[in-house]
Amino acid sequence: MNKQDQMTMQEAERKMESLREVFQVVRLVDGEMLMDREKRINAGDLSETCQCYSFWKKDKECENCSSLLALKEQTQKIKFEFLDLQVFQVISRYVEIDGRPYVMEMIQNLDESIQIDQEGYDKLISKLSGYNEKLYTDVMTDMYPESWTHIYMN
Repeated sequence: MNKQDQMTMQEAERKMESLREVFQVVRLVDGEMLMDREKRINAGDLSETCQCYSFWKKDKECENCSSLLALKEQTQKIKFEFLDLQVFQVISRYVEIDGRPYVMEMIQNLDESIQIDQEGYDKLISKLSGYNEKLYTDVMTDMYPESWTHIYMN
């Protein structure tokens, strides 16, 4: 962890105000709350919701909480989050404020103002297609769903 990741609440508020010039949303997530939430979920207690629920308009836990991972690893993580047809980039950065763990989330809507050239677009689509193929490839047969119809048809 860098010295810049250790600050007072007053310094954190100034930093967040500055970051709001670039990001649409900058907020602090309490690290102790994140860890407590994970413990409750692991114990089967879903009674208390996270502050993320209302923000992302979801009624269930995130499958890959970048803020929890940033907290555990005391680092920075980046994730894409989807809300209806909108795509957001979420940067979750571990910080210590007045000696307590927090995650500073910086959120940007990836709308039409994002510029990407054709080569970058092709690489992005290729990368995402690769994730899709890995996700849906059957671990037993090592086959992708397009191949499944051939098996079931014969």
